[in-house]
Amino acid sequence: GVGGTIAFLGSRKDALEAVRYDRSLREVVEADLQRLQQRADKIVDKYRDAVVAVAKALQRRRHLSGDSVRTIFEAHPPVRGSSKTELQP
Repeated sequence: GVGGTIAFLGSRKDALEAVRYDRSLREVVEADLQRLQQRADKIVDKYRDAVVAVAKALQRRRHLSGDSVRTIFEAHPPVRGSSKTELQP
C-alpha cells in the first residue's frame, strides 16, 4: 500500500500505472526498493556460509524441509562483525 499501510486494494495494472505516472510515488517506491535491497545484501553477507550450504544441499536433494534449513543455519553461524542492529529496518 501507500501511506503507511501494506495493503493495496487496486489492481496490479493500477499500481504500475500509478508508479509510472506519479513521480513522487515513483521516488518513494524507488527509495524503499533501494533500502530493502541494501538490507537483503547485508543479510546474505552475514549468513553467506549458510546460504551457500543450503544451495549445495538443494543441488543434491532439490527439496529441503524447514527443519533441514534450520539445521544448516545452526551449523553455519553468522559472519563475525555483523551485528543484528545492521539488519533492522
